[in-house]
Parts: sequence; structure tokens; C-alpha cells
Amino acid sequence: MTIRINLLPHREEKKKQRRRDFFVQAALTAFAGALAVVLVGQFYEGLISKQNARNSFIEK
Repeated sequence: MTIRINLLPHREEKKKQRRRDFFVQAALTAFAGALAVVLVGQFYEGLISKQNARNSFIEK
């Protein structure tokens, strides 16, 4: 007589956990990407603003 163990519920739970982890990582990556875009945009906006100030000083 052999013991039968049904691993399907265990595998299904692991699959759900991996799927959840994937979406959490995808959301965090998207957030980090958006944050990087905003920060780089602000950096370049500051550079342009400083250059425009220099240009207006030279024109006077």
C-alpha cells in the first residue's frame, strides 16, 4: 500500500505567489523608472534655466 500525496494545491499556491511577486516587482520597476525620468527631467530643466539666465545676462 502506497501513500498518495496530492502536491497540486502546493504547486498552485507557489504559482500564485510567483505571479504576485512578479507583479510587485514590475510595479516597483515601473515606479523606479518613472522616478528616474522625473529626476532627470528636473536636472536638465535646471541646466536649461541656468543657461537661459546666463544668456539674458550676456544680452544686457
